[in-house]
Amino acid sequence: MSIKSFLPFWVGLLMGWSSVAQTWQATYTGTGIHGSSDDTALEWVCPLAGGGAIVCSYGALSLNEANLFIGLNSQGDVVWWRLYRVSNPPVSGSWVETVYLYPLPNGNALALFHIKVPGGILVRNRTLIAEISANDGSIVWQRYPGTNDTPIFYSYALIRPDGIYLGGRAGNALSIAKLNFSGDLLWHRTYSDDEKNLASEVTRLAFSPDGHLYATVRNVDNFNEVNDYFSVLKFTANGDWIWAKRFRIDNGVRKVALSDLAVSKSGNPLILGYSFLPGPVSFVPFFLRLDSQGNFVSAWRRPSNPGAGTTTQDIIPLGDDEYLLCFDISDRIQQYARYNLEHGVKWVRNYEVPDLVYVHYKTMLAPDGYLWSVGQRLNLSPLGRISVVTRSDEWLFERPSCCLKEGTLSLTDYASAFQATSVTYSPQPSTWPLESLSLTFTTPNINRRWLCQTQSLAISLSDTVVCTGGCLTARASDPNIGTITWQVVGQTPITSDQPVSLCFNRPGEHWVTAWSKSDSCRRGIAKVRVFDLPTPTISVSDSALCPGGCVRFRLDTVLPNYTYRWSFEGGKPEAFTGVEPPEVCYAQSGRFQTRVQVVGCNAEGAVLVTPDYQPALVANAFTPDGDGTNDRFFPRLRCPADPYRFVVYNRWGQKVFESLRSGEGWDGTQNGAPAPSDVYVWVLELRDRRDDGQLVSEILRGEVVLLR
Repeated sequence: MSIKSFLPFWVGLLMGWSSVAQTWQATYTGTGIHGSSDDTALEWVCPLAGGGAIVCSYGALSLNEANLFIGLNSQGDVVWWRLYRVSNPPVSGSWVETVYLYPLPNGNALALFHIKVPGGILVRNRTLIAEISANDGSIVWQRYPGTNDTPIFYSYALIRPDGIYLGGRAGNALSIAKLNFSGDLLWHRTYSDDEKNLASEVTRLAFSPDGHLYATVRNVDNFNEVNDYFSVLKFTANGDWIWAKRFRIDNGVRKVALSDLAVSKSGNPLILGYSFLPGPVSFVPFFLRLDSQGNFVSAWRRPSNPGAGTTTQDIIPLGDDEYLLCFDISDRIQQYARYNLEHGVKWVRNYEVPDLVYVHYKTMLAPDGYLWSVGQRLNLSPLGRISVVTRSDEWLFERPSCCLKEGTLSLTDYASAFQATSVTYSPQPSTWPLESLSLTFTTPNINRRWLCQTQSLAISLSDTVVCTGGCLTARASDPNIGTITWQVVGQTPITSDQPVSLCFNRPGEHWVTAWSKSDSCRRGIAKVRVFDLPTPTISVSDSALCPGGCVRFRLDTVLPNYTYRWSFEGGKPEAFTGVEPPEVCYAQSGRFQTRVQVVGCNAEGAVLVTPDYQPALVANAFTPDGDGTNDRFFPRLRCPADPYRFVVYNRWGQKVFESLRSGEGWDGTQNGAPAPSDVYVWVLELRDRRDDGQLVSEILRGEVVLLR
């Protein structure tokens, strides 16, 4: 029973500022994995929302006709691993290949399996679509589109918030489809090229900001793997065809291999690929930019020497029209270049594998800001393949001495090399039949041992959960470590030999990275969760307030373990810290805002207080009929007044009522007898207290109608 090694490398890569750093390396050895000394390499990596990843092989492992899947946590520990086999093969000897692996929103992974059927070139292979559990590698659901007579062959998937988009071919026609996250079909489209001698297959899909779907299409004669032209197509979000353009390079002299597709924030398709001449290896990468109508905008190519060359791998969007471009150089260098559409190349980093041939397959950006890449080392003496996984920290600011070294990237304008022609694709009727086809898995044993490991830096955070706008204290667990650089994604690094304060103004998960100034490969990382607090709401004890009056404020909801800071504009006291402030008094009239802030967070509430003097409110009629409603006539004072005199006169100037107490009213009698219905005159003399306690005398007059 043979043993293979899987060598993960953890590498730190700064997307916007600097470089890539190797932090540790381990080897994974297993038993019962395969039956041959020449094993298939790991060729896919799928970073997961939980911080780990799934890596898998592409083709079938020798003799066992199975694919290898390994589940890793964020520290590189093996959580599970599986060998997948075809459980009910359509033909004896069928095997499985993994052609796509990508993270789903629920934390699991989507896999596209090709079921390879032996029997010659006329035997049609099959595609199996499955959701793989991140917890244990089990299959959550699986779908097989097609039958023996109508196969549908998918080789690419695009995960969007609204579902899963698939690209491939159905017979000679290109095929795109959309599934929901349970694997149910939402729609399916097929289109055939007007040149009937060409077969078409979608190789990549990408969405533009305005909701259009772009696709790169491989056009092949008699299903050859490569040709001297390729197509770019544009669809609606529902898969309806809009336009297509076919491109040749150097008048068709060079063959073309497409690597990846992206769309800029302005909606322009970006194609990364490489071309080559038959014969001695001479790979020339190119980067092509089109406009939204498929017209040529610009292109560059990377010069290459005959017998050697550089192949392209992935475009990883970084935001603001910047992209990470991934290359393989010659036989042992993996290269990353940060490219800006306006300013060109910002930096280049090389990872050179000494003494071993290195082949780079896939790089993906994880939700936590890390890059994962996968490939293989080929040890040619003796012959054997050793799979390699590389995890890259996107956000490390300085380049440690143990990092990847600086590289160069020579670019040449390539505008004259591309010739474009329009091509029409016609919709074809097609169905989406489903047949039973499934995978099973077995669980062998696996062990890990260290090859090398840089020293970790233990860091301590005063809190790992804070509110938006909150801060925490970060320090090294070892007080003798000296000067440390602290980095939070999107913030300016802080370098200090003392504990530092780190603040977070954006909700979500944030990674704090720290490394020693004296030994930049000694580093640590921790995660902080930041969340929005609800807005505090304030209630007021009195909404009608006179100058000199006082009110109380209270919080409708009090969150425990938080400190509240109050400010009372125009009031006394002016401020208070705590949950229940004292009575607040207002000497002036006006509009004043009371605010409460949750200390250390971007959460605050406010309410308006409007102390204001208003004259007395006096009715213009009353009905002293004893029914309990409007039986007495008196002024209603909003603000207190002292002294006070209220007098009512009849039309002949005779006084019928007088009171020196507010709230005491006339009952409609004169000398003990009911006064007649008529119009009466009233006079109100008062002195009220205005702003700053000033007493103001005022005489008000009016008329009232007594009704019987």
